[in-house]
Amino acid sequence: MANTLPQVEPDYGTAFTAQPFSLPAAELGHLPTTMAPTPVHIRAWVRYPAISRPIHGHAPAWTSRAGYIERDHRGTRRAWVWASAVEHDTPPVKLTSADTP
Repeated sequence: MANTLPQVEPDYGTAFTAQPFSLPAAELGHLPTTMAPTPVHIRAWVRYPAISRPIHGHAPAWTSRAGYIERDHRGTRRAWVWASAVEHDTPPVKLTSADTP
């Protein structure tokens, strides 16, 4: 009987987007924070409630222990992640109609 009942999820459309986990204050410590004059393009592993995944985004700030990252996807999301989860990335290339054959 149970195998005949399908899983049903509410249809939130674009209203629902998982929030990334951020390091709590105790893990961040009281380290000095460097603020970037221009946010640095990054690739980082980010933890969400059910998965971890790499994202492309920006790092507007960091400490020796963690990076403060942001990503624009269905709104801006920001989180502190371990520094070892962040690496520099090149900015995405934006193609124009002149770039296509």
